[in-house]
Amino acid sequence: MADFGATLRLLVGQIDPSQAMSFDASQLAIAKEAASPTELPLSQPTITGDQLFMLGATGAVVRELSFLWVDMAGNTRASQKLMDTTGLVKAGAVVARDAFGSTLGGRFHVVWVERLGDSNGDYDRLYYDQLQCF
Repeated sequence: MADFGATLRLLVGQIDPSQAMSFDASQLAIAKEAASPTELPLSQPTITGDQLFMLGATGAVVRELSFLWVDMAGNTRASQKLMDTTGLVKAGAVVARDAFGSTLGGRFHVVWVERLGDSNGDYDRLYYDQLQCF
């Protein structure tokens, strides 16, 4: 959930499904604050257990690939610009590779799409890599 006020806030937490339409957002934890949406890797989030993962574009020209991992208590487990990209980052996704949850980190499959162009026109290229957080 994002609160688009003067500061962008990524709010996280767990609520009872019966309260999904009536919960109080002030009871959620602030996982990340940003001055602009370009500071958050806004993409299709992945939720595994009580962990939230995001991989997507950041930066003013959307040519940075960044990773964000927070838990449902609002603790940032990892937040990192991974690389500058050649093309515009169109989408990103991340999935845990194996069991994790220790304070030491985790291993992830990461996939992203970049928009590229040449003399034949624009096209999208899909990339895959693995990420390990310590």
